[in-house]
Amino acid sequence: MSPVPLNLTGESDARTFLHPHNPHPHTPKNANDLYRGEQRRVSLYKRLNNGAALKMTYLFSTMELFWLLILFLAVWMVGNSIGPWRFDPMPFPLLLFLWNIPQLPLLPLLAIGQSLLGRKQELMAQESFETTQKSFHDIEEIMTHLSKQDAELLRQSHDIAAILSHIELLVGTPGEDGEEGTHLVRAHRRVSGGKKKGSKKITSPLEN
Repeated sequence: MSPVPLNLTGESDARTFLHPHNPHPHTPKNANDLYRGEQRRVSLYKRLNNGAALKMTYLFSTMELFWLLILFLAVWMVGNSIGPWRFDPMPFPLLLFLWNIPQLPLLPLLAIGQSLLGRKQELMAQESFETTQKSFHDIEEIMTHLSKQDAELLRQSHDIAAILSHIELLVGTPGEDGEEGTHLVRAHRRVSGGKKKGSKKITSPLEN
């Protein structure tokens, strides 16, 4: 791997990076905001109808309404069987008639409400999928960058080790007095020693 050039000018240059970042095109968004944005783009008439359908769907999807209907059925059937009133004896034809009437308009209403709720869930699922794809892409980018950094650090470590070995071969031999030293250190000592003794001529270490 070739060494990475340094950019001292402060200008952006892709060559200064081991691994240029390729961002994912998706930007995470709030699915609730997306759903509200879709609702605001429709007409006022449709928006009011959708709001009414959602509220009725929420109302008919509660346990409180379920227990209220069960209580109504129990009172009606017990009152007409053993109670004081007998206007609808068994098999309770009036009750069946009144019970079936609300179901006719409620069926399309609940279907519309479920469709609207399903659209919101669809937006949430799509946004979750896109965000997961972005996270996976970013993780791959990070791992690739780290791998290239490891390779560059290993290359530089090998280069430094080779340079140190070359330096040791050049200047790492023991001195004449048995002490560890270098040729340059011994030459400096000879020159310094000649100056202290006041010698007329200081010979170069290469002439000795």
